Amino acid sequence: LLKLWYRELHEPLIPDEFYEECITCCNQPDKCISIIERLPRLNRLVFTYLIRFLKVFAASENVALTKMDSNNLSMVMAPNCLR
Repeated sequence: LLKLWYRELHEPLIPDEFYEECITCCNQPDKCISIIERLPRLNRLVFTYLIRFLKVFAASENVALTKMDSNNLSMVMAPNCLR
């Protein structure tokens, strides 16, 4: 349901004007944080909540049960945040 909610937002969580910058900076954590800091306040709050929520699933005790490590979670959730 969470993934569906993110996917069906009228505007993506990370607005279109950040798309190119996100793609070119995806391997540079400092620049990625800079992008998040420039998001509109509501988007930033929701994105921060999502990251905290996903950290629970990325914990080793949960990964042992779900097989959803941080790489798998990112592949499933990222397309819904950045379109």
